[in-house]
Amino acid sequence: PPCPPMKLFERFGRTTPAVGAGDPRDFRLAMGASESGNGVAGDASRPAKKQRRLDNEPERPSTSSDGEGDASGILARRPGGPLRKVAGSECPYLDTISRARLDFDFEKSCSVTLRKENVYACLVCGKYFCGRGPRTPAYTHALEEGHSIFMKLSTGQVFALPDGYEVVDQSLQDIKQVLNPTFSREDVASLDAPGSERWERTLSGEPYLPGMVGLNNLKATDYANVVVHALLRVRPFRDHFLLGGQAGQGGAAPTPLVEKFGELCRKMWNKGSFKGQVSPLEFLLAVQERSKKRFSVDAQADPVTFLSWLLNTLHFDLTGGKPSKRRSVVTRCFQGEMAVTELRGGGEEAEPVRTKFLMLGLDLPPAPPF
Repeated sequence: PPCPPMKLFERFGRTTPAVGAGDPRDFRLAMGASESGNGVAGDASRPAKKQRRLDNEPERPSTSSDGEGDASGILARRPGGPLRKVAGSECPYLDTISRARLDFDFEKSCSVTLRKENVYACLVCGKYFCGRGPRTPAYTHALEEGHSIFMKLSTGQVFALPDGYEVVDQSLQDIKQVLNPTFSREDVASLDAPGSERWERTLSGEPYLPGMVGLNNLKATDYANVVVHALLRVRPFRDHFLLGGQAGQGGAAPTPLVEKFGELCRKMWNKGSFKGQVSPLEFLLAVQERSKKRFSVDAQADPVTFLSWLLNTLHFDLTGGKPSKRRSVVTRCFQGEMAVTELRGGGEEAEPVRTKFLMLGLDLPPAPPF
């Protein structure tokens, strides 16, 4: 027969720690009988269940404002509260940043999981990791290596791990400018002003000229490098991408090809670069994916063929998939028009037919013998 609630309390209430080590059937019997009888043991069990839920709370995806889903900022964010921001003078980790090891030209993917979402760069060693909450590669790297400063590559925000707070300091602006260079209209207008060609210096003191920096040859990508250099000497075309004109017409989001081409353009003209060359890896990976490996990193290609494909594809993306109905910076800079007139039998000229083109092939006259 079921025991009265007081008998259950005398039997299990004072020896609750020992019950878990004994017969689990007794523990389940006590919990079920006490809850059904509204005894004292049932009241004591409710805080225990709540404590277990709190202990397991980090296991569930976080609903933080950054949408990372990895319980990010658990030490610096109150439940439902904003992320705590700390000035640089209060952060003891800023002196550990090594700018010489930073290289943002690599593909932005985690070096552990190869994920491309919520990727952070360690500002101490330069490696990429995803997430910043407990049990993420970035959090683990901070604990194991003692590297505590990370920058989110998609936004440029800087965080301290494992503390979990955001660092706000003016001394980090040069790193943000290297990650994502930005130009104002005054900056773009000053590029072509008389006497504006001024040599800048890298972190190691080597001089370089913005806009004329070298592009790394990734095994067999010299055909693409010469095309990029040639296109960026056209001022209206260059200014369009320096000012961030990447979005397609009609409010369409920029495609990966247009986005990576704009990033490469701004990095080549950045006056605050840490090094005197730029790697076009991300742009070439976007080209390889968009062309379905017609143009790849490890195979040579014809520069003229690549130029024709690149101009037509950029125009297609910038017009939102309607190249024949809309105009873009590509057509404004490179499109020509040819009028074809037909001579009739009586020597009369028919109405000329006008044809637009981006590239026009002409037959060269025969070479003279001498």
